[in-house]
Amino acid sequence: MTHMPEFHLLLSGPDQQPVARLDLDCEDEQEAMRIAASVISPHGHELLEGNRFLGRFDPTWGEHLEEEDEDSEDSPLDDQNR
Repeated sequence: MTHMPEFHLLLSGPDQQPVARLDLDCEDEQEAMRIAASVISPHGHELLEGNRFLGRFDPTWGEHLEEEDEDSEDSPLDDQNR
């Protein structure tokens, strides 16, 4: 039987202290990162594998991605597909 890595998110409260833990069912670190990046939390969250810190996701980390998506609507490539 293969041991699965134990990835989890610690969701932060307004004082940046952990208020909840969310266990993730992931094959590897890349999958855990993708899931953590897709989670929206009002005060941010941290990704860990066991006790090993992998990253912090602030509540505003993805705002620039939404802006890029809006800008892509006016992409010159769209004109080629019309």
